[in-house]
Amino acid sequence: MYCIFNENIHTLDRFYHLSSTLSIDEFRATTDQGTFAFNITNPISGKTLDIIADRRASYLRNYFLRFPHKERKKVKIIVMELSGALQSIMYALFPHAKIIADKFHYTKLVRENMVQARINCCKQLKNDSLSKIIKNNLHLFDQYKERLHTQKAWYRPYFKKHMTNRQPVEAILELESCEELQINYDIYQDFLDILNKPNSDYKKSLNNWLNNIFDTNNQYYMTTARNFRKKWFLPILRSLTYTVYSIRNGKTIRTCFNNGFIESINNKVKLLKRNAYEYRYFQNLRKRILLHLGFGYQII
Repeated sequence: MYCIFNENIHTLDRFYHLSSTLSIDEFRATTDQGTFAFNITNPISGKTLDIIADRRASYLRNYFLRFPHKERKKVKIIVMELSGALQSIMYALFPHAKIIADKFHYTKLVRENMVQARINCCKQLKNDSLSKIIKNNLHLFDQYKERLHTQKAWYRPYFKKHMTNRQPVEAILELESCEELQINYDIYQDFLDILNKPNSDYKKSLNNWLNNIFDTNNQYYMTTARNFRKKWFLPILRSLTYTVYSIRNGKTIRTCFNNGFIESINNKVKLLKRNAYEYRYFQNLRKRILLHLGFGYQII
């Protein structure tokens, strides 16, 4: 089967015009060309434009410089993860493009700060039972508090009564021994408020959130706050204020710019690799992904 697939099925060469909006992300591929491959899509149409072998700067430059300067000037928006090196490359290749940070990636950074604060709190607690109940309910601390169940209750052995998902979180944070955890939890929830609640001035809200961290010199969020303020303030602000009308299955959907479509493709890639017990060569992996996405092919 491998020989038939490798020698007799040929995917057509990819020739396409750059769209005004690009969405880019990496995924773990093979080691024969580059450990991480690069996925390029149009987030509005939900169309994969190409999959290339490596994410290194030299490879990306050689790939995109195939397009004339006039074509690259057409690109107005690029949605991407938080990578300073990649950001510099995109600005150099696409002079008229505005970078939009993917919401999933920068929210993940803030959540990781909260997780570290929770871990340190558990280490410092003298009450092992309390530490255990925090660890067993860590998913409740990671969620946006407005989405925690407030109707259905479950029996909580530690508290010896039935409680909703929000009540044990509030009860734990009210304890004097968890004062530092509450401070960091509130900072995390304030950030989620900016993302989830309607806001007439996202710039002011984001600045206030960052200023609070700098004013309190918070050890957990300081590195992230500096990174946001110095390199990613405008890309994050654009992700909150810019909207797009995406076309999916013939339906028009109003949403924000994000890499959700690419992430779904990356999950499919993981399934393809698992079903094939991994791929040794990138070209075979790329061929299989493009076939799965419905691209044309020839049988030799």
